[in-house]
Amino acid sequence: MRTAFVFLFSLSIISSSSQDTHYSQFYNSIQFVNPTLFSIQKTDYSLQIHRRSQWYTVTKPFNTTSFTFGGKNIYKGFSLGLTTLNDIAGDSRFSTNAALISISNKVLINEGIILYAIQPSFYQQRIDYNDLIFIQNEPINMRSLSFIDLSFALSYYKPVDKESSFIFGVSLFHVNEPRQSFSQTNTVSLPLKTVCYSTFSKKTNLQNTVSPIVFFSIQNKTRELVAGCSFNSIINDEIEITSSILNRYGDAIILAIGLKNKNIKLEASYDINTSTLRNASNTIGALEFSFVYEWNKKIKNNNDKEIICPKYL
Repeated sequence: MRTAFVFLFSLSIISSSSQDTHYSQFYNSIQFVNPTLFSIQKTDYSLQIHRRSQWYTVTKPFNTTSFTFGGKNIYKGFSLGLTTLNDIAGDSRFSTNAALISISNKVLINEGIILYAIQPSFYQQRIDYNDLIFIQNEPINMRSLSFIDLSFALSYYKPVDKESSFIFGVSLFHVNEPRQSFSQTNTVSLPLKTVCYSTFSKKTNLQNTVSPIVFFSIQNKTRELVAGCSFNSIINDEIEITSSILNRYGDAIILAIGLKNKNIKLEASYDINTSTLRNASNTIGALEFSFVYEWNKKIKNNNDKEIICPKYL
C-alpha cells in the first residue's frame, strides 16, 4: 500500500537539504572530511570502494556508494582525488549523484607541514513521486536538479618524533551554498558545512599503533561529534589488523575491524543505535564496508632495474 503524508515528505526534503554523505568510517572517506589528506596518504596511489546501508528495519534502506582514486604528488607537488558518489534515500528514492575533484598541495613550515585543498564538485539530484501521495496539490513539479558545489580545506601535519605524528584540519563544504529545491520557487540552499578533524598516532611498540580520533561538524542547526580510538597491529610482513571503537554522541556506538594484506585493505563497521530511534530500529543501525587497493610508483634506475619509491610521510 502506497502511503505518504505531506509533512513527512516535507521533513524528508528538509533532511535531504541539510545532511551530506554520512560515513561512520569517515577516516576512510577523506574527500568528505578533509581533502588535504590526499597529499599525505601512505602510498602514491589508491583506489577505494565505500558502501553504507542504514535504516533497513525502519523504511526503505538509505544506501550510499562511492568510488575514489587518490594520487599523491601527481604534478609538481599537487595531489589529486577523484570521487563518484551515488546516494539513494527513503520511499521517494531521493537520489544524489556527484563527481568530486580534490586538488591539494603542501608547504613545509619549520618542522610541520601546512596542507591546503580546493574541491569543486558537480551534483545531480532526482526524486520519484510514484510512491508518494499528497492530500493537497503541492507546487513541487521538478523531478531532477543539478548544481555546482565548491569546498576548501586546510590542515596542519606535524611528525612529533619517529614514533608519533599529529594532524588537525578544518574544511568548509558548500561555500557557494548552491540552491537545491524541487519546488517551483527554488529557494532552499545547501547550508555551509564546517568540519574539524584531528588525530594523533602513537607507536606503542614495533607491532602496535594507537590513534585517538576526533571529528566534529556543524551544518545549519545540525551538530555531530564523533570521538574514539583506532588500533593497528602488525602480525607479520604482509598482514595487519585494524580496529576502531567510536562514539557518535547521541546517536550510535561504532565498531570497526579491518584486515590489510600487502596492498589490499578491507574494513567493516557496524553502528549500534543509541538514539531515541532505537525503539523503531530495534537498536539496529548501519552496516558499512570499504575496500582499498594501494600501490607506489615504480621507476627505473640507470641499470634499468625497477625500484619502489619510499613511502612519503
